[in-house]
Amino acid sequence: MLKTKKANNHSLLIILIMVIMLSPSMINGAKKDLFIDLSVNIFFPNGTDFKSIYSSLVISPQISGGYFITDNFFAFGGLRFYSTKGKTVEWDFDVEMTQTILSFGGGFFKEISEKLGFHGEIAFAYISYNEELTGMELGNKGNCGGFILNTSLQYKISEQISLAFKLGYLAAKDTMDDLTSNFGGINTGLGVIFLF
Repeated sequence: MLKTKKANNHSLLIILIMVIMLSPSMINGAKKDLFIDLSVNIFFPNGTDFKSIYSSLVISPQISGGYFITDNFFAFGGLRFYSTKGKTVEWDFDVEMTQTILSFGGGFFKEISEKLGFHGEIAFAYISYNEELTGMELGNKGNCGGFILNTSLQYKISEQISLAFKLGYLAAKDTMDDLTSNFGGINTGLGVIFLF
């Protein structure tokens, strides 16, 4: 599991370097329909059990990309993941939770001024999670669906690059053995958007 997480971090770094190298070579004056969004988020989970075992916040990197269907409306897909450690309440065992969130949806973008813009989006979320007791072959593994609502205020640095200040909400629950787990919560973050 730790190897998978390391590989994901390396993949994000490679993608970031490629985008930075390619962005200055975009054709000037051409309409930019494609975008890639790289961000770091702080996730505040709703689940009481999650907060008692792990933490009241989690750092979560994310990559997403999309295509503007019109000047203002776009379709997109994204990937967000995190891994966090904690201790069980009753037995004080070390435990680790790994979660991956795939999202697919649509949104809109509206310019407020020459430098500022506002965006909103709604998406379906597919959540895969794995919870393991450290050093033991015990834990929970599963997946569930949910919905994501996101907004951001964007500041244009250049024709190709913008900064995004984000706020969003994830609604998702899963039931296993008559026990319901809440995977939802509030998400805030900072992203860098590259237009192509």
